[in-house]
Amino acid sequence: MIHIFSTNLWKYWHLKAFLRKIYPRHGKSPPKYYSVPYVTTIYTKLRSFQFKINHNILFTKEKLYKVGMKETALCSLCNKEIETLSHLFVSCEGIKPLWKKIEENMLAPFGISSLSEKDILLGLKLSEKTNIIVNHIILEAKYYIYVSSLKGKKNVYQQLKNRLKITESIEESIAFRKNKLEKHTQKWFHLINHVLE
Repeated sequence: MIHIFSTNLWKYWHLKAFLRKIYPRHGKSPPKYYSVPYVTTIYTKLRSFQFKINHNILFTKEKLYKVGMKETALCSLCNKEIETLSHLFVSCEGIKPLWKKIEENMLAPFGISSLSEKDILLGLKLSEKTNIIVNHIILEAKYYIYVSSLKGKKNVYQQLKNRLKITESIEESIAFRKNKLEKHTQKWFHLINHVLE
C-alpha cells in the first residue's frame, strides 16, 4: 500500500513539474487542454497518444534510458540532445523544418502563422470560428514525429501529407457509421480540397 502511494505521489510530482515548465505562472494545465484530443478527432489512436502527452507518460528515450531499455537518452532524430517531450516535438533541429512547412502550408490558410511550445504540446485554444482541423494537423504531426523517431527516420513533409489523407479516410469511415458525415466534411473539406490536393 505504501509503495503504491509513493509511486502515485512521484507520478503526481513529475506531472506537476512538467506542467510548471509549460505553464510557469500557474503550474497546472487548464482543464480545456485535456479535452483537445476528444474535440479534435474521433480516431482513438490519436486521442490516446495526446492523452499520454498531456500526462507526460509518453515513452521518450529519456524515460526508456532511465529504466534501462535504451543504451542512450539522446534523441533519435538529431543525436545531440536528451529526448524529452519538449525536445522531440519542439526544439529538435531535425523537426524544426517540418513545423515551418506545416505553419506555412497547412496552418496559414486557417490564420495560424506560428506555434509556441504550448501550442505544439497541448494544442491551441480555438475560437468558435476556427476549424478543429488546426489541432488535428498539430496532433497528427506529433504522432508522425514520434513514429519517425521510433524508426530512426527523418521527417518528410510529403509523408505527413499522406498520413493526413489516410486519417481523413479512417475518420470518414467512422463518421459514416456514426451518422456524422456533415461534421466530418465541415472539418476536412478545406484541407483535403485545397491543401492536400
